Amino acid sequence: LEFKLRKDNKTDEWEAFDMVAEGISLLSSKQSEWNTKIRQDGILAVAQDLEKLAAEPIRFEAKK
Repeated sequence: LEFKLRKDNKTDEWEAFDMVAEGISLLSSKQSEWNTKIRQDGILAVAQDLEKLAAEPIRFEAKK
């Protein structure tokens, strides 16, 4: 598991912007997924989906 980081020039903090597992970038995968949805449903539908996702709480679940 690899994380791609960048440093925020304003806060001087490091931030993760991508995660790569087994050579597959989560960022690239999501971009491809959203691009397909944009072509199928249009940008407004995707914007609505993103607003719904942004409003949901972030949950971390431990493996059992």
